[in-house]
Amino acid sequence: MKPKEENIRKCKSGLFSARKRECFLGMCILVAVVVFTAPVLLSSLGGCGGEIQVSATCGDDTAEGEEVCDGTDLRGEDCESLGYEGGTLLCDETCDGFDASLCQGTGPMCGDDTAEGDEVCDGVDLRGEDCESLGYEGGTLLCDETCDGFNTSGCTAIVCGDDVAEGDEVCDGTDLQGEDCVSQGFGSGTLACNSTCDGFDVSGCVSPCESGPGKEIVDLLNEYRMENNLDPIPCSPSLMTVSETHVWDLYDHQPHGPAECNLHSWSDQGSWTPCCYTSDHAQAACMWNKPSELTVYSGSGYENAAAGASSPAGALSMWKNSSGHNAVMLNEGIWAGRTWRAVGAALYQGYAVLWFGEQTDPDG
Repeated sequence: MKPKEENIRKCKSGLFSARKRECFLGMCILVAVVVFTAPVLLSSLGGCGGEIQVSATCGDDTAEGEEVCDGTDLRGEDCESLGYEGGTLLCDETCDGFDASLCQGTGPMCGDDTAEGDEVCDGVDLRGEDCESLGYEGGTLLCDETCDGFNTSGCTAIVCGDDVAEGDEVCDGTDLQGEDCVSQGFGSGTLACNSTCDGFDVSGCVSPCESGPGKEIVDLLNEYRMENNLDPIPCSPSLMTVSETHVWDLYDHQPHGPAECNLHSWSDQGSWTPCCYTSDHAQAACMWNKPSELTVYSGSGYENAAAGASSPAGALSMWKNSSGHNAVMLNEGIWAGRTWRAVGAALYQGYAVLWFGEQTDPDG
């Protein structure tokens, strides 16, 4: 029995390089070969296995650690990748750089307006970068004289507090980039920008279960239920979120556009499972799973939906006048055996939805 040959490695004069521990005749050994080719076995107490940490050795044709290259191991580089026309690239004797003496052509020349090799830029060739791409508001980006970096002295810095959201600013003063409390998942209120322009201040926003058109629909629904001797259903923040997300999706992306897709459909433009919901309810799971996909609510969700609703009262009236939707609201027919413990609603640009769930919302 002898150690595996792939673990024996020739090294430079007087040195050895051990890559792995190897079991040999019951001992854990390190295998090395010195320049006079006599095998040297270094025994080690303890079990076998594990890597032996060895410093990189320049001249062993293996580029390791901080070595730029080592002998024939050029880490995939060649003359062309360094900006030359062709030729043979070598590694220098210290393994900390390349020897391009046998490469053909001039190689990268700083000042010829062509960024090549390891040049960051060269004159007017900025490799597609500009002040904005580097995080500035605007201005003129230049290349420095050594072609190894940019000169940003002509760029204008983005200023938080000038009421203009730019670059990676989420907002700036009164510029909220079209956002408001409702788009942030609240019912109403006043949205503000924080002092560092990297986020919103929602302290002036009100929960959707406290205010807004969705809350009005829930209140009207519960009044209707009590008129029919049924208990009111607690407003669910999670189902409010699902409701608001769906009406925005219906308006913005029109997933119900194809003739066979109805208002229970979801687009592929969000962090949810898209579907074309058809009248045969083949995609029922697409509806049932939306609360758990979008919120902490783990139970199934069931939805009434309408288009062309002009107000919360108008939406409820549309559902009252539809026997199937009315049955859901009043627990009639196939819904008689269910107890609704959570409800949410939303109204946006004529689209209205009303979501029901049998589980209590952990968010309140």
